[in-house]
Amino acid sequence: MIANAVPSKHGARLCPAEAGPAAPAGQSDTRCAVKSSPSATSELLRLVFDTAALPWPRWTRERPELVLFVALLAIFNLPLLFGDCWRAMMFQSLAVTRGGEWWRLLTHPLTHVTWYHLLLDGTAFLTLYYGLFEMSLLRRVAYVVAGAAGSLACSWASAANSSQGLCGLSGIAHGLMAVSAIEMITSPSSDRAMRRIGWWSFVLVVLKGGFEALSGRMFFAFLDFGMLGDPVAVSHAGGVIGGLTMMLILRRAGDSKPG
Repeated sequence: MIANAVPSKHGARLCPAEAGPAAPAGQSDTRCAVKSSPSATSELLRLVFDTAALPWPRWTRERPELVLFVALLAIFNLPLLFGDCWRAMMFQSLAVTRGGEWWRLLTHPLTHVTWYHLLLDGTAFLTLYYGLFEMSLLRRVAYVVAGAAGSLACSWASAANSSQGLCGLSGIAHGLMAVSAIEMITSPSSDRAMRRIGWWSFVLVVLKGGFEALSGRMFFAFLDFGMLGDPVAVSHAGGVIGGLTMMLILRRAGDSKPG
């Protein structure tokens, strides 16, 4: 028969009242021995497990890929802490076509020239991405890829033989703004106020991108402060074209599905 255990300050111990007859009078009862004591390691493990069980922020549950985006931005912009930027990750047409540095095609949106550049682009990108109505992870990522491709294609076509570089998320952010505006306009859950906001947003981003592409100047140049390098004005229009093109393709593909 196993004696019942009762909790003590240091663990579980055998209760003499249930383990057997009491010791004779005048003798100390040494049968109430400590059964087990939690070690410092077990207490640490318990603390770790309890912390891991805490709920994650809402945005990590609704848009888990944002954790990856934030991590990549932190890695690719680490040199900014030391007053420099990761130039080998920026897009330069000559480096790609003559030097074979193809990775620049993939890494240039993640790299920024200053902390101010990162703050503007990163805030706009993360906010607009989180605000998308689209529930499909693959479709959301497709908007990002299309915005990056459109921005790069227009920038490359406008300066194919130039040494001017391209980096940053602003082109993708403009594409996401256009996509978000169309979502607000066409969503069945949108009320009149939201549709009005959607129309204003769409008109603004299209006119802004068109003005920059035609004039070669940034619309909000007064916010440059000399901390944005040499902006490629046409990249924003390219992002809008890429994002809207992908949205049109995906919606037509969805409409063509049976049932």
